[in-house]
Amino acid sequence: MWFAPALITLLAWGAADLFYKLGNHERDRYSALKTVILVGVVMGLHVLFYYVMYEGIDYDWRNLIVYLPVSAMYILSMGVGYFGLRYIELSVSSPLQNSSGAFVVLLSFFLMNGNMEPLQWVAVAIIIIGMILLGIFEKKEADAELLTEGEKVDRKYRLSAIAIIFPIIYALLDATGTFLDGVYLYYKKILPEDQANMSYELTFLIVGVVIWLYLALVKKRDGQHLQGTL
Repeated sequence: MWFAPALITLLAWGAADLFYKLGNHERDRYSALKTVILVGVVMGLHVLFYYVMYEGIDYDWRNLIVYLPVSAMYILSMGVGYFGLRYIELSVSSPLQNSSGAFVVLLSFFLMNGNMEPLQWVAVAIIIIGMILLGIFEKKEADAELLTEGEKVDRKYRLSAIAIIFPIIYALLDATGTFLDGVYLYYKKILPEDQANMSYELTFLIVGVVIWLYLALVKKRDGQHLQGTL
């Protein structure tokens, strides 16, 4: 039963990463912010049409504040990920970002007194080292291919400290959010799952609206900053 949903999630996640990469380009310095706006709009529509209209769930707005630490970690991680896509290839970024699961295990062990067998420690170490090495080797290969084809490699792609730091930050923030999610939903059971998810999506919507207002009111010099946003 779990395999089909997992496969669909994998395909959807990969497609989303592709479109995130296509939407973040050099010609628009605010493209990452625009991505946050659009994702926030989709989140808000999901709350309205699915949770409210279809499921008929009543929402307690106080939960917006209660769940804010978790929402903040997830939203910050995604924002950093969107911004970092202009500095690193998608084939390098995605494997590094997806190493967040290993960090969650470590957080659970150190902060929640979780138990880990020696084999689990080996598995986590392999995941972390493997993801980092994969990112480094793929970056070197991509640079070599560009040089072979006679294309100039942009300086920002040659600076590994800049290129790799963004997916690593994403992984750490996402792992923190996932860890806190476990605390909120399962360990201390602070919120039910539907209230937590609605809080996250509504917070994302609010962030998107704030950013849209920032671009519309503060960065309105020629009106081009909002092209392609709505």
